[in-house]
Amino acid sequence: MGADDHLRRWLAEGMTGCQFAKLIAQDKNRLIRVTFPGLASESDVTGVFELGAEARLPAVAIFTGIRTEEALAEQLSTLAAGSRWTITQEHPEDL
Repeated sequence: MGADDHLRRWLAEGMTGCQFAKLIAQDKNRLIRVTFPGLASESDVTGVFELGAEARLPAVAIFTGIRTEEALAEQLSTLAAGSRWTITQEHPEDL
């Protein structure tokens, strides 16, 4: 089972506690999901969400290649290079 099927099954079984997500995920044709095994280009990731918007369906991008904080930072920096994405820092008071 691939990461995208695993995520859909996890959502469909109500593992998040969100009934909305559960209902959407029960039909594989009502959710656009794409797995990126490595660093993804900004245009590829943006394309996933544009496809979802055009189809009027929820879209999920799964980054299976991100295993470290450094890889996450690199992916976020790649996304921020485009016009659709921005990165901000939040500092919660109690942390």
